[in-house]
Amino acid sequence: EHGRTNNLETFAKDALVFDNCVAPSGHTVPSHASLFTGLYPREHGSHGNLTTLNTDIFGFPVLNPLSEKFLTLAEIFSDKGYTTAAIVSNAIVLNKALKLDQGFQITDTSMNIGHVYHTYPFRPVLHFFSYLSNLFPKYTLYYRTADDINRASFKIIKTISQNPFFLFINYLDAHEPYRPPRPYHGYFLEKTFPQIHRLAQYLRRFIVKRWNNKRWTSYQLSQYDGEISYLDDQLGKLFSHLKEAGIYDSSLIIITSDHGELFGTNGFVGHRTPLYEGEIKIPLLIKFPFSERVGREKKMISL
Repeated sequence: EHGRTNNLETFAKDALVFDNCVAPSGHTVPSHASLFTGLYPREHGSHGNLTTLNTDIFGFPVLNPLSEKFLTLAEIFSDKGYTTAAIVSNAIVLNKALKLDQGFQITDTSMNIGHVYHTYPFRPVLHFFSYLSNLFPKYTLYYRTADDINRASFKIIKTISQNPFFLFINYLDAHEPYRPPRPYHGYFLEKTFPQIHRLAQYLRRFIVKRWNNKRWTSYQLSQYDGEISYLDDQLGKLFSHLKEAGIYDSSLIIITSDHGELFGTNGFVGHRTPLYEGEIKIPLLIKFPFSERVGREKKMISL
């Protein structure tokens, strides 16, 4: 739509696409632990102890660090002589404390400037202005957006691509709090002034008598779709960079996710909810070197 190229659709022509891939968990840490170890959450235990009262401020079990007894994908590559690196946007949970960095020789978990907004009790004027206007939305986000992650990735690729390497890139844009940058915030919202509509929705949310939950959920979904569109464009820039560097064709490239999001399914929104399809059915696209396998795979597969 909107006269733009769908980069993932183009990428899919070079790849093997799995139509029925399921995440082993509905949230980030246990799903990534499974991704890196090939184990179910009940085997690696990073989802936390479900039988105790040891919970975080949101009422969820306190997550366990990934045990060092497990062999990770990055450790396998490192042992085989590859340079291993990770560029991470979700630095709050994909951090050293939870030991998901095992095997990575280089890690970049820098926070975005908007982290100040979430860390300190004051609200800088620029943050407040950005929140109201959606101009410079980075100033309201704790995570680095995909363009920043790409810049960091391009820099590290230039450094390590002379030898075999394994690079894990983590984007967080298609995720709560659903704040795509302009113009993506208006792509899936049939409103002339998307930002005014957004502010009106927030105001209605605080005035309960005028709050329409269905309308709010529909608005959130439009913003989620806008984030996916923004991320699709940024992935296109990543693919272009790999082609310009002369390593796209020979590379094994995997596009996937740790979980999805719910928008009103049986009354649930977001993730870390009961495991409905919208939360655990995820994309999985694998481009083999020189696209030696392409097509679609219909059978069920786990992340």
